[in-house]
Amino acid sequence: MKKTGIYLLGILLLWPHVCFARQRSIERIYLSTDRACYVAGERIRLSLFCFDMSALGETLHFSKVSSVAYLELRNGTTLVSSAKLRIEKGRGSGDISIPLTLPTGNYRLIAYTKQMLNEEVVAFFDKVIPIYNTLSIDRVPEQVIIQNEQHAVASPSPSPSPSPSPPSLLSPSPSSSSSSSSLLSPSQPSPSPPLASAHIEVVQGNDNRVVLKNLSGEAITFSLSIVRDDIPDTLNYSIQEFILHNRVNPAAIKFQPNYVPEYEGEVIRGRIVNMNEVASTESSVFLSAVGKELSVYAARVNGSTGEFSFFTNSLYGNREIVLEYPTSSEVSFELYDPFVKPPVKEVPPLMLNQKYETFLAKRSVEMQVSHRFGIDTLYDKITIFDDPFVYNNHPIVYPLDNYTRFPAMQDIMIEFITELRFRRVNNQPVLQVLLESNSGWVYSRNALAVIDGIAIFDHERLLQYDPLKVKSVTIYQNSYRIGNDVFYGIAKFDTYTGNYSGLTLGKNALIVDFKGVQYPSRFTGHQLASSDQLPDLRTLLYWDPQVEIGREASHEITLKASAVPGVYVIVLEGVTENGKPVYFRSEIPVHN
Repeated sequence: MKKTGIYLLGILLLWPHVCFARQRSIERIYLSTDRACYVAGERIRLSLFCFDMSALGETLHFSKVSSVAYLELRNGTTLVSSAKLRIEKGRGSGDISIPLTLPTGNYRLIAYTKQMLNEEVVAFFDKVIPIYNTLSIDRVPEQVIIQNEQHAVASPSPSPSPSPSPPSLLSPSPSSSSSSSSLLSPSQPSPSPPLASAHIEVVQGNDNRVVLKNLSGEAITFSLSIVRDDIPDTLNYSIQEFILHNRVNPAAIKFQPNYVPEYEGEVIRGRIVNMNEVASTESSVFLSAVGKELSVYAARVNGSTGEFSFFTNSLYGNREIVLEYPTSSEVSFELYDPFVKPPVKEVPPLMLNQKYETFLAKRSVEMQVSHRFGIDTLYDKITIFDDPFVYNNHPIVYPLDNYTRFPAMQDIMIEFITELRFRRVNNQPVLQVLLESNSGWVYSRNALAVIDGIAIFDHERLLQYDPLKVKSVTIYQNSYRIGNDVFYGIAKFDTYTGNYSGLTLGKNALIVDFKGVQYPSRFTGHQLASSDQLPDLRTLLYWDPQVEIGREASHEITLKASAVPGVYVIVLEGVTENGKPVYFRSEIPVHN
């Protein structure tokens, strides 16, 4: 008979940590954005490049160390918004939200990895983001200068008296809501930096097609934005300037081992606050994430400080997680803030020019319509497969609606789920899974039970759970090591609602709202083609943060133009596989 293998999960991979620490990877981040400026209530769409600057020479490589980047939108000491972005092979994407109530002003977007924080002098990525609040006259004090065509007048405070009225809150007219998609007219590209013509060619057709041709002789990765001509960005450097000014001498960089590089995924750290009061001989604390996928991790607990670190494959999206320490005592948990909130440079003042009033009023309408009709939900999520539990496994799935329903959990196992059973051990129910061993098929000693992603270690709670709430049962007939613990099989119970309805946890567990890593996404506008009821007031026609084109290859996109006419710009920004910067900018008119 085949012997059941043990799958290793949630284990600290020390070998890569040591190797990369010895290499002293010098990471630098560059972020390109979908627009040059924003209005409060929008999202900043981001494309991330993470380079390794530790090698001297002309060839520039993407970093192979960090898998998570941390972003902070700041105004001085105030943290406005934050996000975590997945990094894979040096590239990543996501967005960061702008609060609807944020005052008008310039803000700083900074980014870093935990590996970067190990440098004695940290080189944070820093980009100035102009943000206009079109629904309020609030402005960042001392940081906004009112301009007109003739002269500029300083506005030292957000007092409304010396400042012009903000753009009006407009409602979309019926004509603009129902306008048909317009076509793109061919135009001559606007002047581009010399590097662009050597790397990329953009061919615009008259049938809403744009073809990107790679002329570089190397593979290229880049972000692509097609957006209505914005207020120009005069405060930030291009990717060419970034690469030029971030060349470093590796021998001059000093490191301090403050953070474990996040090679596999986010390291979630915290502590048991009342460790001295907890009566338990257990050495592991468990983390599980609510959802359909299996995300269960274990961490060793420092017996004196109560501290623990979960080495995860990253949890995606904003969700609930559950911390549980196997004990009969009440446990208080604390998760450490992963954002370091470093001091930032002084933010330059925002020049608020009256000539942008009409433009910002239209952006305000677009933002409000987007919120009202949920247009943000039409962004395409880029598929991620990162589930170590089910990799190369073939589970048994029981859709319970296909069987006679019973009111007790034990009854469904007795009647038709023969791979599961409950047995009493020390007068406590223990769930067991039928596994194959050298001596044949036998029931395991201890299985991992999961309800809507939450690991259940007290199987009495599972035994008493209402099976009529359960939509399906999935069984994995393998052995799994999670930290120092081995579980013989997994029984996964998914409810109809997906929110663990009716499940109660003990006082040794805590449910926490958790901000996970962003799902990478792109916006093509294709979903709007079949959504005639949506008012199409987009000024962003297309955004793809991670376009890959091979050597001498081409990439074709088809656009759905919006009901907003005007001059739109194609902006392409990235690097070749050998680290040569690529930038292209061209204009196209859009007509109704």
